[in-house]
Amino acid sequence: MAALVKMKKVISAALACGLIMGQAACLSGCGEQPAVADEVIELIEPTGELSGSEAVTRRNLYLARAFEVMVDPYIEEYSYEEARNFVPTGRKIGDRVAAGDIIYRANILSHEPQMEKLSEKLAGLEESYAEYYYEIRTKLNDQYWDLKVLDWELEQVQDAEPKEQSGPAYDAWKKEEDKAIGYYNKKELDIEMNEAALRERTELLYLDYDYYAKQLQELQRQDEAGDLRSGISGQIVYLEACDEGEQIRAGTVVASVADMNRKRIVCNAIDSTVRYTIKEIYAFFNGKRYEVVYDEESSSSTSSVFILQDPRGEVPVGSYGNLVLYSGVREQVLTVPSEAVHNAGLEKYVYVLEGGKTVSKTVRVGLTDGVYIEILSGLEEGESVFLDKSAPRAVNTAALQRGSVSVRYSQTGTLYYPIEFDVGGDVQNGTVTFQSWAPYESVVKGNTYTFDRLADAGYMPMKAGDIIAHITVLPSDIEKQELIQLENDLKRAQERLADLIKKETESDEGLTESSEKLIAARQEAIDDMEEELAGLREDYSVTDIRTQRDGLLYYINDRIYYQQGGSNSRVGISVVPGDKMDRNYVYARMIDNSVAYLLLPEKALSSYVGYNMTMTVSYVNWEYETVAKEVPVITVNMDKYKHALLLDRELLQDINIYKTSYQSSFNKQTSLEVDGKVKVMNDVLLLPEKAISMVNGSFGYVNVLKEDGSILPTSVVVGGKYLNEDREYSYCVIDGLTEGMTICWE
Repeated sequence: MAALVKMKKVISAALACGLIMGQAACLSGCGEQPAVADEVIELIEPTGELSGSEAVTRRNLYLARAFEVMVDPYIEEYSYEEARNFVPTGRKIGDRVAAGDIIYRANILSHEPQMEKLSEKLAGLEESYAEYYYEIRTKLNDQYWDLKVLDWELEQVQDAEPKEQSGPAYDAWKKEEDKAIGYYNKKELDIEMNEAALRERTELLYLDYDYYAKQLQELQRQDEAGDLRSGISGQIVYLEACDEGEQIRAGTVVASVADMNRKRIVCNAIDSTVRYTIKEIYAFFNGKRYEVVYDEESSSSTSSVFILQDPRGEVPVGSYGNLVLYSGVREQVLTVPSEAVHNAGLEKYVYVLEGGKTVSKTVRVGLTDGVYIEILSGLEEGESVFLDKSAPRAVNTAALQRGSVSVRYSQTGTLYYPIEFDVGGDVQNGTVTFQSWAPYESVVKGNTYTFDRLADAGYMPMKAGDIIAHITVLPSDIEKQELIQLENDLKRAQERLADLIKKETESDEGLTESSEKLIAARQEAIDDMEEELAGLREDYSVTDIRTQRDGLLYYINDRIYYQQGGSNSRVGISVVPGDKMDRNYVYARMIDNSVAYLLLPEKALSSYVGYNMTMTVSYVNWEYETVAKEVPVITVNMDKYKHALLLDRELLQDINIYKTSYQSSFNKQTSLEVDGKVKVMNDVLLLPEKAISMVNGSFGYVNVLKEDGSILPTSVVVGGKYLNEDREYSYCVIDGLTEGMTICWE
């Protein structure tokens, strides 16, 4: 090595001397100088063969980067521009839908009272018109009869006309005829006026009815816009979980549909200046290359999107792989190590052995990957260039083989029930008095749970109709009088309706369209009174507060809060027998345990959890057994969470969360263990980490042991790094090596 250092000093001195002499010659203007390319610098030492050398060899050169990616489907998201109330549709995550199918439904909040008023207005118009029409038609029918009588009387008078056209008898008859004609004309005029009034009222009705009906139709049309329809055929991958009537904020993504056949790859944004320098780009999944097309429309300043070309459907959504970018590629070109090339001004040269002497040769170079450099001219294949390093040795060897790799994903997920509901007294009338909380007993999977205090029964399953508390409801003196008055009004209305039906059916015309409308209007009024009366009687007969539907008991509201002083000053008073309660008092809060997610934390590996994947969830059931179940991965739009596991109804009813709590706005969490495989790749070449010298995170060199015993440093593009069962890391090979090659390392 001392000889090498000494030789470097001699070479440097010779170069410096040569440069000084060249400059002096240029300044003096003497003679024509030979071209540098023709110069051969003779070294003093060493002589003989090079102490460190490498042959000029053909190899592939890559300037490559590989990005870890997953295959995502094309997704469309749906939201509302204004706040709305959720309306159940029966859709669920995982359902297949066609373009145009309703996937979500919600009514506009402000429309409900308007639509109700308009409906009442239209019903009132119909009812008042039916009353008026019946009244006018009854009067006209009487007038038509009277007119017939007057016409008959006039005919009788005219038939008695005297033969003599003069005299007292004729004058008396004439007066009688004029009188009969006058009665007839007056009655005819009355009929015309009533008919005109009826036509006018009918026209006004049509105008008013059309005006309000159009308003109602417009609101209904806008409400129908609350029917979000899928713009594509695909699979529902997200639905905002809401209870019926729950408010949805404007702009909230409430549904997402994925087309699993339109596969996309998303990575961090690739700058346009970099993208335009890319010579080749493809995707690498399970040992195979796939073409990709840049999707400029879907890309943004934070992410670049590529469309995966997979006509045979070999790569399912959720597959993990690599997006490989080449900014430079040279295949089987002459190369030497980069450190063998030196600079002399603008020219490049190397040292070779010729005739037992070490001499420099000027070379023209091309692409370099930082380790090797392409030789365009100046050297021939097989020549040896001088290096200041020893040749590699084959201390350890291995044959490249294909295999499968994956990373174990083990996390703790947070159980989240998105739908909660209140259990209150559905009492609209009377004075409510609290009596007691109901003791509770539940039998689940053969285990009996008995509670003297309902508050101790938190997170126990309850069925619709189970009793929460005992109460009494009594009418006040005024309400008693109102009840009696309503009963009397109902009786009179029923009698009036019976009289009307009898009169109309016994008339000459029988039941007409107008009379049928009037009968229907009066019957509707009777129905309303009967419904109101039934509601009052039902309220006054209430003795229990019961759950309206199945779920988990979550919270008992055993405190009454009274306002004292400032708006933030409240004192909690225990609910005791005899307390007067608000009619809308919430006695308990429950969880809808038919819908729940297991939220996955946003840790490093969660970026490799995606669509079309499953994970194993472990939980303890009501029989105190540990159960493991495969569940699908979905997306959620919740603060820091973007991935979750969808727990089905069977699992949710089987899981025992008694005496535990879950993620909500004002309580703790229930955690379940999640396990699975991510970053899965099959049929890939596996390269031991210790066998590669990395240049960057995606590229390096491996020593390949050839059949003749020589060692060829070979460039290789690699993807992710995996830990095998022997606790040793391996890379998956993307490019540069083939199965069966023998590699070696020291």
